[in-house]
Amino acid sequence: MSMWPNPTRNGNVTLELNGLDSEAMVATMDMFDLFGKKVMSNTLTTDGAQELNTVFNTNDLAAGMYTVNVISGSRTFTSRLVIE
Repeated sequence: MSMWPNPTRNGNVTLELNGLDSEAMVATMDMFDLFGKKVMSNTLTTDGAQELNTVFNTNDLAAGMYTVNVISGSRTFTSRLVIE
C-alpha cells in the first residue's frame, strides 16, 4: 500500500493497493487519529481486481499523523499519513 503525497497539506491523496484478495469485491478503508478515534471511513469497490487506485480528500482533517487501514477479504494493509 502506498499513498502520495505524504506528507500532504489538506487535499487529495492517492491510495494505491497491490495484492488485494481477488475473492473480495469491496475493501474498507478506515483512518484513525493518534488517539485511535476513527476520523474517516470509505467503502471501495474492487470488482475482484488485485490492484486498486483511488483518491480521497483530507480537507476536513486537522494537521497531524493518522493511521490508514484497508481491509480486503482476508488481507489487511496499514500505513501512516501525515497532514501538515
